[in-house]
Amino acid sequence: MRLIGKNEKIENSLKELERGLETFQSSNIWKDYLDTVAQFHNYSPCNCILIKLQKPQSTYVAGYHTWKKLGRYVKKGEQGIAILAPVYKKIVKEVEIVSGEVEEVEETILIGFKTVYVWDISQTEGEELTLNIYNPLKGEAPEDLITAVEKYISSLGYLVVYGDCGKAEGYVQNSKKVVYINLNREPITRLATLVHELAHIILEPATKDEEEFEAESVSYVILKTFGIDTGQAAFPYITIWHPTLKDFLERAEKVRRASNIILENLEKYFLKTVDNV
Repeated sequence: MRLIGKNEKIENSLKELERGLETFQSSNIWKDYLDTVAQFHNYSPCNCILIKLQKPQSTYVAGYHTWKKLGRYVKKGEQGIAILAPVYKKIVKEVEIVSGEVEEVEETILIGFKTVYVWDISQTEGEELTLNIYNPLKGEAPEDLITAVEKYISSLGYLVVYGDCGKAEGYVQNSKKVVYINLNREPITRLATLVHELAHIILEPATKDEEEFEAESVSYVILKTFGIDTGQAAFPYITIWHPTLKDFLERAEKVRRASNIILENLEKYFLKTVDNV
């Protein structure tokens, strides 16, 4: 069975996604979120391990002065989490330029590390912070569409497993060819996650932020094509990974191609045409 009007519906969905991202990014919600997150440090993989080893339940960590700027204070008696901070030194080195002359250039080099301390938000008190802009979807989802996506994933050699994924909605383990979906989520969120993880399988490998940005965009487009609007959850997630419209427009072609592949294959398992949904 041929999907009638598929390309037109994909284009309409992409335009809806573009408008939604533009509106979301211009809202105070996104600005407030960025203003807060900008004040947190980006931690290296090594420091992330150190943080989790010392305080596994940590969520948001920052130094004493950063918390103070945010209107929060470390509770009396709380033990800091030790991490490593780089120590730099400025040196002057001689560099030969094109003319053969030597020019002195100042350079900053890493000479070692020192121990500093950070504290998790649970170890502080003070002003409330709004850090969560993600609104999980609630409600039912078309069972036949869920089944169609599951069958397509299975046809690619992957097993779909529902279970407890902790805070994650789901994830793909390519080494074992397993797609894990969080059973503790509402049906509509499970469907959106299924399509998101399917997109990860279809899309070409890229950096983490590019992959998440593209996979969630594909999920939005596919579900929008079937008349399901996931914007309230998709827009915040997409803009976290690539908070500019320029990024979306540059990657729209990859999203379009992946969406086409998924829709063309879903028709094997889903009896309705796109025009009829």
